Amino acid sequence: YQDGELNRIGGPAIDYVDGSKHYYQNGKLHRFEGPASIFNHGAREYWLYGFHYTESQFHEHINQLNQRSCAGRVVESKGRKYWFASV
Repeated sequence: YQDGELNRIGGPAIDYVDGSKHYYQNGKLHRFEGPASIFNHGAREYWLYGFHYTESQFHEHINQLNQRSCAGRVVESKGRKYWFASV
């Protein structure tokens, strides 16, 4: 938990004994690397920032994000500003 919300970077926020796993960021189902909900019976659900995607929609969205340049963009988090540069 972070600020009273389910949150974990780098692993599932909920890891059930039956093998089901759920990835949360800031209280919302979210995972860029793959399905945010993995159930013990094999079903998988894809979520970004609390929005549900089909598997094909998810991969299409991730591909679009990967094609955009972040150079010159500014992100603010917890009072700090970060500038993206191309490498």
